[in-house]
Amino acid sequence: QIFESAIVFNLIIAAFIFGASVMEAIPGLDSVADRLESRNEMCTNTWGVLPIGGLEADPGENTQVAEGLWGLASGGLTGQGIGKGSPNVIPAFHTDMILASIGEQFGFIGLLIVVVLLALLLRKSILHGYKSANPFAFYICLGIAVVTGVQFVIIALGSTGIIPLTGVTVPFFSFGKVSMILNLAAFGIVLSIAGRNADQTRRATEMEDMRRRQMSRYDYSISIISMVFCILAVFILGVFINYTFLDRDDTLIRPVYVNNVNGMPVVEYNPRIAMVAQKMPIGTIYDRNGIILATSDVNEIKAHKDDYLSFGVDSAALE
Repeated sequence: QIFESAIVFNLIIAAFIFGASVMEAIPGLDSVADRLESRNEMCTNTWGVLPIGGLEADPGENTQVAEGLWGLASGGLTGQGIGKGSPNVIPAFHTDMILASIGEQFGFIGLLIVVVLLALLLRKSILHGYKSANPFAFYICLGIAVVTGVQFVIIALGSTGIIPLTGVTVPFFSFGKVSMILNLAAFGIVLSIAGRNADQTRRATEMEDMRRRQMSRYDYSISIISMVFCILAVFILGVFINYTFLDRDDTLIRPVYVNNVNGMPVVEYNPRIAMVAQKMPIGTIYDRNGIILATSDVNEIKAHKDDYLSFGVDSAALE
């Protein structure tokens, strides 16, 4: 059978992949084409190709995904701590890249908790619809669960460069106004159905056989949907563990080759490296005679003032 939803979904995927080249040929759609191309570049060429050995370089179009991966690597397994780290240097750190921000502050463990809690929420939503013995209520709960799960999968894979990044919010985590209201309203409906189920259970246990007969036809579909979401959840966690633990060291120092605002290719590095370098004391360098050549501590110079005077250094200069 042919379903409209499947057709629309595949059209959206095709538009992301091939839309840029098509829209470039249509007058007035240049900006849309450039935006789609930039989104695809963040996925297919996240880090850019540096010119090595005279080979042709291929700079990327945007550093947003790369900066999110730097944030994940900075978090590691346990994270920097609540309010610590530098997630604010990630573009859209509170919306599109909220998972990278969570990963930096709470690490892989925090991301694991987020995935597990979301999985439990979706499972309970489907079960409430199933126990209602009402096909309409079941479809509502199932639809809310599927849409929420797909939304999370798209932004989780997009923010890690597996698929093109879109402006989808993470339900209940990303900063949002309309999206937050709609998510709360949707799960308010689920809670309403769950409350109705509880009332029915208390006063109508004889409906159990009828419920089983009516809803048993959905058992296979629920199993397939659950299996698909479990596989995607494991895959997403595998991506997170790769950047927060397995490939963490290389990701932290990996440069990104990208075009700047003027269209010139430049190499950018993890800004957290520069932040750490600024906080590191330079230390003191001595020559073979123990005389200070360079230091970041003025007290060191004062302590060796007599040595400088013996070598003919002007006392006014030392002061």
